[in-house]
Amino acid sequence: MKPLVAQSDRIGSILNRPEFAGMRQFMLPVPAGLPTFITKQFRLSIVPRLMPTWNVGDMVDGLNRILEIRRGETKFHYDIWSDTDKTADPRKKETALFHFPARQKGPFVLVCAGGAYASVASIVEAFPVAAELNRLGYTAFVLHYRCGKNNAWPAPIEDLQQALHFILKHADKFGVEKDHYAAAGFSAGGHLVASLGTQNYGYQHWNLLKPGALFLAYPVTMYTHMTKIHQVCRDNLLGISPTKSDIDDINVVLNADNSYPPVFLMHCQDDDQIYFENSEALAQKLKSIGVPCILKPVPKGGHGIGLGSGTAAQGWLAEAVQFWRSNF
Repeated sequence: MKPLVAQSDRIGSILNRPEFAGMRQFMLPVPAGLPTFITKQFRLSIVPRLMPTWNVGDMVDGLNRILEIRRGETKFHYDIWSDTDKTADPRKKETALFHFPARQKGPFVLVCAGGAYASVASIVEAFPVAAELNRLGYTAFVLHYRCGKNNAWPAPIEDLQQALHFILKHADKFGVEKDHYAAAGFSAGGHLVASLGTQNYGYQHWNLLKPGALFLAYPVTMYTHMTKIHQVCRDNLLGISPTKSDIDDINVVLNADNSYPPVFLMHCQDDDQIYFENSEALAQKLKSIGVPCILKPVPKGGHGIGLGSGTAAQGWLAEAVQFWRSNF
């Protein structure tokens, strides 16, 4: 049996491991045509030099949890769309759902990583989170949703609702409860998950059960405090010249009402990619309309910290789970 993944492993050797067959195209938050010299030459340990807020230790932990699952009897990778769906719209082939099982039956969490709606950084913000949720006793699912300029809104939210319908339909097979499920989203994935609570694209629109809670980490909200990354997200969703109506349509703060699920927000106050004020505005809106909400401000950490290991945010996910359970 091959050893577990290590930080010193070359990226190419990780991608070529047999355990990751069938999912390699979903592993890196980069275009599929990644230059061969990068995967051959660079080790995973280079990541902090390129993206200082990305925790390579957590990335390794998430990958090794996948290895544990794939070496067992549990199926890991699922298609949320049928062959008929994918024939009618080939872009739906770009989706995938990954199952991280817990030891006991209970409510589940669906995790959506960020990537500015240009890619999906599951290796950074979803696989490690799913592994941690397993340690906390909960089954997790990771969604690779459609993104990029060829997958304008509402394609990503269509994938999110389809994934939830798929999980709920097969709840007995997955060993999960249908009630009180949660969804966790990061950055652009935070916008996607936050949209699940809105009056125009939320759970009611898709005939879904109400989530027990949403965990939102430094989410894009499409609120007024725009940054370059915020702008990239909007351009990928709506094109470069959207109307005010189009922009308002995906503004989470504007479209939240008192049917919104309980929310746990985590955001670093020094985040220069998605300003803290966006989460602050959402928290203020939810509290003003009587929706249970906790905003955890973190003084330092920046953007893209995921679990926040080694920062003042460390442990936020356990706090979010506790908040979720308190609202059952």
